[in-house]
Amino acid sequence: MAGLAKEEADWIEQMLSSPKSDARIVEAARAHLSGSPSPLGAAALAALTVHYQLPSGVFVDTWVEDHGLAFAARAVVEYFDIEAYWLQYGINRQDPRLRFRPVGGYVDGQWARPHFADRMRALLAAADEDSYGAAVAALAQCRDAERRRVVVSYLVPSEREWVAECCTGEVVDDPLLREMLLCSIGSPDQLGHFGSRLHLHWGGWSMAFVATLTEGTGTAFAPRLEEGLDVAYGSDRTKILAGALVELPSDDAFGILLARVEDKHVRPHLLEAMRRYPVRALRLLGKAALGSAKYATMAGQLLAAHVHTHRKLTAAVLSDLPAAVAELVEPMLTSSDRVADAPPEALPTLLVSPPWAKRRTARKARVADETPVVPEPRVAWLPGEREEWAGTKSWYAEWRKKYTWSKEIEILQRGEQLKDVRDVRLFVDGPADVVRPLLAVCAPKDYWDGESSLKPVAAKHEVHALPLLLHAAARHPSTLGAPVLPYLSVEVAALVCDWLTRLKSADATARAWLARHGPAAVPYLVPHAVGKPGVVRRGAEQALRLVADAQGGEAVLKAVAECGQEAADIVGELLSADPLESALPARMPAVGAWADPALLPQILLKEGGALPADAVRHALTVLAVSKPGEVYPGLDVLTEHCAADSLAVFAWGLFEQWRLAGMPPKESWALHTLGWLGDDETVRRLTPVLRAWPGEGAHHRAVEGLNVLATIGTDVALLHLHGIAQRVPFKALKVRAQEKIAEVAEGLGLTPEQLGDRLVPTSGSTPTAAPSSTTAPGSSPSASTSSCGRTSATPTASPARPCPRPPPRTTRSSRRPSASGSRH
Repeated sequence: MAGLAKEEADWIEQMLSSPKSDARIVEAARAHLSGSPSPLGAAALAALTVHYQLPSGVFVDTWVEDHGLAFAARAVVEYFDIEAYWLQYGINRQDPRLRFRPVGGYVDGQWARPHFADRMRALLAAADEDSYGAAVAALAQCRDAERRRVVVSYLVPSEREWVAECCTGEVVDDPLLREMLLCSIGSPDQLGHFGSRLHLHWGGWSMAFVATLTEGTGTAFAPRLEEGLDVAYGSDRTKILAGALVELPSDDAFGILLARVEDKHVRPHLLEAMRRYPVRALRLLGKAALGSAKYATMAGQLLAAHVHTHRKLTAAVLSDLPAAVAELVEPMLTSSDRVADAPPEALPTLLVSPPWAKRRTARKARVADETPVVPEPRVAWLPGEREEWAGTKSWYAEWRKKYTWSKEIEILQRGEQLKDVRDVRLFVDGPADVVRPLLAVCAPKDYWDGESSLKPVAAKHEVHALPLLLHAAARHPSTLGAPVLPYLSVEVAALVCDWLTRLKSADATARAWLARHGPAAVPYLVPHAVGKPGVVRRGAEQALRLVADAQGGEAVLKAVAECGQEAADIVGELLSADPLESALPARMPAVGAWADPALLPQILLKEGGALPADAVRHALTVLAVSKPGEVYPGLDVLTEHCAADSLAVFAWGLFEQWRLAGMPPKESWALHTLGWLGDDETVRRLTPVLRAWPGEGAHHRAVEGLNVLATIGTDVALLHLHGIAQRVPFKALKVRAQEKIAEVAEGLGLTPEQLGDRLVPTSGSTPTAAPSSTTAPGSSPSASTSSCGRTSATPTASPARPCPRPPPRTTRSSRRPSASGSRH
């Protein structure tokens, strides 16, 4: 720190020479500088030179090393009493003064506690007995004012009498000192000194504060956490405080969580508290369900699920519950509306002994000795696509309309790089014979606004533009992957394989490339599928399975035949493997406790009986390993043996439990399950939820909900999707719905307008599907075949015009057009 004092010598002298500086502080500081150690002087110099770039606690560590633990402790106390004051005008500092902080003046929490007191407290806690005793003796001389007494108690909280003395009289007014004193107390009685609310400064409800106070006061601290939740800023702080309440086994803690059951950030912690303290949950949920609070209905629903989950425990403690609660709970125990479990022999093997429950032997990947034959790179444009890309507009291109680009061409010819991707306009406007050779070496540094800049280049130069596009797609897969979609090459296939395996943000682009090219992509995938094991090979194997699911295994094998016999044999082995085992991920996902089978509706078998709890857990794993566009083959087993209506009810119950658990992102398969198992009633219940999600900060979930509607694919589902595309207050969601309608229409061979005409009734025509969730008075629902191939319950109506059907598929996962995910 001597070096720091030397660097700041002019500033220190300016402060010490100021006639407004306190004489005693100045004298102590000059003495410390001259070699006569002074805790007050050391603290004064620290107040003048402390800086955010310095390591936290560096002053304290230096004092301990140079003068010992007792000196450092006294210097920390003195620091809290010193105030360095000046006026800052740009880089100039005026009217400096160094003074004692006035009585009642607030301490600056930015430096005093984190940089000084916290470090000192940690060092004292780890000190040996002799050093600690010497420090305590030194600190005893510093307890001559309220602020100093609080600081001393914070530094040595094990001195219980000193802490107790600070907890008499009026509560200290300074929020920082109040927080420090709270972190020093060690009994519920001392906590009571602060009243029902603690009135901490902004950011005071940290995890360290909560943990320290909980350790000192136990469950008595629980009611104070309600204040923390009231003033919590941001979801992270709310989750921390709710998590702390779970650790406190008291009625107060549980009641605070229950009162906030409608908060999605608190609700998962309430469910965890219910699992940890089941008897307390019975009593308090019952009391809340009988009350008049706004969450009484939700408490009743949670109680019913809780009773069903803990039937034996509930029966055992029923007599110990309050009479009113017992009267409410007893009928839940005796209800007989559940279907008896089916015997194991009536269940499919997948739900009794699934492949993931066995030890899987790693299959040694067979690597081709010879490099497969691969076609030359090429571009496969969709009708009108090249012209559309060539006409892509951008303000930058218009601004540079008459620019010669000679400077940028010279930069590339010298082997240097363009700074801005928008300057690739030179490949559109410049002479082709000059600029085309430069495409192979062009790799701009900045790719902002890249897609609109790259598409015209691709349209003009086609295959020659591929090196530039590959570099852009590799740098920014999620935003610049689309320009490589028309291209077929080994390099593009490598990117697609990598994206499928590693990048969730580019997964949709990879699947779009496979759906677009189908069997034509196979020869470009084969070199990666028969190459060395690794990320790219896993992605290539997955890509070939996806093409086989969509187009059939024979189409894939026919395309592979062009690559050589060895490659064809390896791919044949890949496709002939048991899909129930080969489709499993290397690491199986864990299903959260929120999806306990006891909390979910029963799944009924077509032949009678219900799935037992263990079989339901296996069914949940089937759903958890499935992804949009890549459904695990075991789902076909589930739908083949189980009643469709019970699967739809189960899917909705699963979705509701997921929402109760705070919609954990890693388990969003619960939302997609609605698309795989849902029906028209699912659509009617889901649509209001996803319409509201953007306003609740869940836009991404709402977009996933659009995919669910498209995956269900009935007329009712598409009608609701069309309604969102036309009428929703959130523009971003409306646009995504319009895009999804366009994808569905393309899969049906229609334009979005034609699909809209089939879904929305016009004057004199009859609607093909009803948007309402109820039947009009006087009419009776009848089962009618959806005009797009699914059966739905709609009011009796005259026949509707049928939608054209896409080509037939051979598997469940391919029964819908790849562009939209709709079923037909």
